[in-house]
Amino acid sequence: MKKALFILSPFFLLVLFLVGYSTYTRITTDSSSSTELYYRPMVMYNNEYYLVITSGLRFDLSEEELESVGVLASDVSIHNLPTENMQSCGVADLVGQNIYVTEKYPDYLFIYKKDGTLIPFILESAR
Repeated sequence: MKKALFILSPFFLLVLFLVGYSTYTRITTDSSSSTELYYRPMVMYNNEYYLVITSGLRFDLSEEELESVGVLASDVSIHNLPTENMQSCGVADLVGQNIYVTEKYPDYLFIYKKDGTLIPFILESAR
């Protein structure tokens, strides 16, 4: 079973890359005719931007290690940057959820989705 998973992993990564590339190509082609800007989903905390991480990074965290620093208050259009702390753009489904930090990963914020999935955000200047 492990061999089958190992063999499928590179194939799965290749498929993800091709899907991502075709989506990127379609978006950049579509946006070339439009003058609207689209920002990467992010959260503003302590007057700094934290960008959503979409790759499959794994964080070794327990709930006891997470410290709540507030609640995500509002979400602005993906065409605008957040202008206030505890505000986001592009993640409206996370509004009302707690924002967490941890000493273990000081350059990250974490927010739980309603289904229990932990969503990481990385400090823009640390990426």
